[in-house]
Amino acid sequence: MSDRTTYDGTGRIEHGDADFFLASDIPKIVEDILNSPVSKKYQDPDPLDACESPIESEFANHLLKHLRDDLALEAQVEVKALGNKFRLDFVVRDDCRIAFECDGREFHEDFRDEVRDALLLGEDCVDVVYHIDGSFIHYHLYDLLYLISQWDGKIFSERGKMILSSLRSEFMRSDFVNCSDKSCYILGGSFVRRRTRIPSEMRPKEHWRHLHKRAREHSGKSFSELMELLSSQAFG
Repeated sequence: MSDRTTYDGTGRIEHGDADFFLASDIPKIVEDILNSPVSKKYQDPDPLDACESPIESEFANHLLKHLRDDLALEAQVEVKALGNKFRLDFVVRDDCRIAFECDGREFHEDFRDEVRDALLLGEDCVDVVYHIDGSFIHYHLYDLLYLISQWDGKIFSERGKMILSSLRSEFMRSDFVNCSDKSCYILGGSFVRRRTRIPSEMRPKEHWRHLHKRAREHSGKSFSELMELLSSQAFG
């Protein structure tokens, strides 16, 4: 009989020759991961202490459970771009730096976010920026984390990806779902948007690159002044 991947009920998964889990293992693994505390190595400093809203806390608490053990989630990270200081809700640093912005929609404006992302990406502060609607976190959290695990799977543990695959909704398992365009996904009126400085064949001419070029022509301006200048050029 060939070896298989097994679960011993203690949070540890053993990998054999075959790359699958018994269906009977899944409920126990899911129950353990949902009830398990965040790993102690994330407590100093604890990113949950720095969260500024309930949706940030909910997102961070669940993301931490599925990250690779060697990665940390940094909260309220300050960066500087073209003389302007910005604070990012969360950042994960691996071979690329991934930022997550997850405040409620009432605190965000699409064009402002795009200009801000243009500065962050163009000035090499981060490599990827996610904007996550608060209702997506509140109503579709596991579908959200599953999408992120499909788009930036390197930051997730193998165990985490398996758990998220098992927790995704029936709709997310259907033929209607296409994860190949790693830029935006809308579910039930809630959205998650992803912008990246990493070249993509699917999106070779992303608009943020144009905004960054225009912003550099006015380097030294405050972000409010840049917003006014770029807004007048875009909509004037």
